[in-house]
Amino acid sequence: MANEINFDIFYDHNTTNEEVNKELDKLLLVLDKNPNLINKEFGEYNERIFSFFIINSKVGNTGKFDFERLEKVLKFRPDLNYNMYKIDNSSPLHMAIALGFDHEIKNAISEDEILRLMEILVKNGANVTAKELLVTAYSSDKFEIFKYLLDSKIRDTSRIMLSIAADIAIFIGHNGLSVQRKKTQNSKEREFVKTDKFKNFYEDKIKFLEEALKFIKLSEFNSKEIETFIIINSILDNEKAIKILLDNGLCKLAKICDFSIETAKHYNSKKILKLLKDMK
Repeated sequence: MANEINFDIFYDHNTTNEEVNKELDKLLLVLDKNPNLINKEFGEYNERIFSFFIINSKVGNTGKFDFERLEKVLKFRPDLNYNMYKIDNSSPLHMAIALGFDHEIKNAISEDEILRLMEILVKNGANVTAKELLVTAYSSDKFEIFKYLLDSKIRDTSRIMLSIAADIAIFIGHNGLSVQRKKTQNSKEREFVKTDKFKNFYEDKIKFLEEALKFIKLSEFNSKEIETFIIINSILDNEKAIKILLDNGLCKLAKICDFSIETAKHYNSKKILKLLKDMK
């Protein structure tokens, strides 16, 4: 019976919601006949049956999960800690967080909807301590989910500070400027940092780091990522970003504190140098 399931229908944006319902019901019937298929891989992408209950065109059309059918498939006790599509850090929990990030999805999936799904997944065995959940929430701009993960004692800071630094540099580039490490001063870029456009963008990104630092010590972040964050903000003489680090013990980390001073001197970041002098 599993061979009769049309897995492609779940990816087809032209598929009606009724057709998706019909195929999901077929999957439930297949599992009724043979529950051992719950963790078997099928189709062109070697996907598992459970995947299609959280990712299908109906979810994209409605912005809602079919929690009634989800509860039914969860009764077969699927392993919820596999990588979907054979991609690292793409468990159902990772994918749930990232859902709605794709601009092609017709209806946005609310964070409340995703949080409800996440809570159900965790209740049924999904590993909430899996790697890179926090950065997945950051990259998907899901602040409430980010806070939920921190409240759930997630402490993996991998790529968070690096991603914020990269996003700042990319945003500068999208506005016709560039963050050049070879230049000792970036006057146009520093003028742009003073604009409301940059401030609004920056505040939307930096709130994730500020929230993380309420739960996680700066010393627990990767030192190389901290240095990259310092370099990007020193090029822009963005003292607000460096103040966040100082307020969270930057100068208790001797090597990184010295790195901050040398970097600020190299880029002639006057605001940052003054801040470092006052705070040290």
